Amino acid sequence: MTSPANHAFTHALGCYDEVVCYEDIETVPSQAPIVSIDMSGNGAVLARVHAHFGDHLRYSMAIGRSHHDAPPRAEGLPGPRPAFFFAPTQVKKRLQDWGPRGYQERTASALRQFVAASRPWLTVVRSNGADAATSIWREVHAGHVTPSTGHVVSMWD
Repeated sequence: MTSPANHAFTHALGCYDEVVCYEDIETVPSQAPIVSIDMSGNGAVLARVHAHFGDHLRYSMAIGRSHHDAPPRAEGLPGPRPAFFFAPTQVKKRLQDWGPRGYQERTASALRQFVAASRPWLTVVRSNGADAATSIWREVHAGHVTPSTGHVVSMWD
């Protein structure tokens, strides 16, 4: 699920079976088991997901808050309580599961695959200095940066 503004981009990535806009949540069949991984942090959208899928929602994870101006997640949602993803905790778990060498190998392999897969659609824009960092942060925060643009900002001029 994504916003109408990002629907075409997300669909064009070719890595999802289906892409649905937030306003169309209720068009997704609610009888199959489903998992929710929430990157937006939009409490109203998450509440609709939980209400629509109810007991068919098998897991709910909160990762981000890209919709920083949306209402936060409500308590007491139907279905599973959203679990918060915290990267350092996951890294610690994977180090225990795979060992340091296994972790490094798997992480490096996944990163190589992601970089290769993103080359056709990702434009990396490099900038330098505090003024650039401030300006770019404001643009990203305001939602004015396309999903195909990745900013790398160095604080050194």
